[in-house]
Amino acid sequence: MGKTSTGLRVWLDPERTSPYAFYQYLLNLDDADAPKLLRMFSWRPLAEIEELLAGHAEAPGKRAAQKTLAEDMTRWIHGDEALSRAVAASQVMFGGSLETLRDADLAPLLADVPSSELPKAELEAGVPLLDLLVKTGLQPSKGAARR
Repeated sequence: MGKTSTGLRVWLDPERTSPYAFYQYLLNLDDADAPKLLRMFSWRPLAEIEELLAGHAEAPGKRAAQKTLAEDMTRWIHGDEALSRAVAASQVMFGGSLETLRDADLAPLLADVPSSELPKAELEAGVPLLDLLVKTGLQPSKGAARR
């Protein structure tokens, strides 16, 4: 399942798509796709789904259909613990506390975040800001960093 135009693919195997990425993919579905997928993949009674979708139609900004689908599918495919970690990680990404996350939960969050490595000793010795910007790749040159 995925969007071929972007090259994004979603796999059921947690080694290929982390439970967090799986949860986020479903959470970010288009409003037009969520109801169809919720009807196909949820184990909830149809009457409950239709009631949920009626509320979703009234307030699409709350993303009730996407949240329910993301929770149901993540729980079904990856289990309750993985769902709890995905929800906690999502909350951290949008203003929550890091204290509830394990290192294993933090890794998928940071996978798409640009980063650089610098030896601790170099940082402790003191690196001028312009040098730091160039060494980390944030700027191509000191001149660009000055500008």
